[in-house]
Amino acid sequence: MSLPLQTMDPEVSLLLQCPPGGLPQEQVRVELSPAYDRHPLPGEDKTITAIWESRVQTQPWLFNAPKFRLHSATLESTDSAGPQLLLRLGLTSYKDFLGTNWSSSASWLRQQGATDWNDKQAYLADPLGVGATLLTADNFLVFLRRSLQVAEAPGLVDVPGGHPEPQALCPGDSPQHKDFPGELVVRELFSSVLQEICDEGSNSRLPACKAGTYAAELNPQPPKWNFKLGVLVPSCNLITLEDEAGELPQM
Repeated sequence: MSLPLQTMDPEVSLLLQCPPGGLPQEQVRVELSPAYDRHPLPGEDKTITAIWESRVQTQPWLFNAPKFRLHSATLESTDSAGPQLLLRLGLTSYKDFLGTNWSSSASWLRQQGATDWNDKQAYLADPLGVGATLLTADNFLVFLRRSLQVAEAPGLVDVPGGHPEPQALCPGDSPQHKDFPGELVVRELFSSVLQEICDEGSNSRLPACKAGTYAAELNPQPPKWNFKLGVLVPSCNLITLEDEAGELPQM
């Protein structure tokens, strides 16, 4: 009996798909520039500050931090072995993310961005995220339940993941684009997802595994959008991550 054709979630747009097997770290490049930052909001960014202050009042554990902003991603043909993935990145922050992508005016911001800049994402923070498809040695896929205290999608099921952190490469709250050599950003992109697997899966030691860049997705939760770059860990010698009650561990 043939299985029904599985279609993609209509709310997820596939921005880019790498060749089968993914791309290793050596075939990923980053171009970081102020040209890839978001544009300031019409009438300045006072609304972002107001949204942030309101969120912190109700969720005082939230804290702001710099993030990399995904402007675009392309596959480029080279004379070397295989294509290269080029990520064009700017800088943004978690505060800007909550004040644009996750604001009630996100749909209007996309429309205004298209009108003003011919770019629906022009006013959105669009922080670059990482997510892992993790297969255990006993052939389970690992999913986690998000904490009820996070600002985004609390209590929902997700894969291990998070964000590559500019502060891991350059401490401080106001990093500059010139502070980030492209090769170090690529290294942080790959190392951050492996660290997220250790942290969120309560696994202090991650055995040797192969990580590869597989796809970039636009994953909206209308009217909010968030870019995620998927990094796949095909096989690791991990036990099934369940607690004694058989429930999903929380992130």
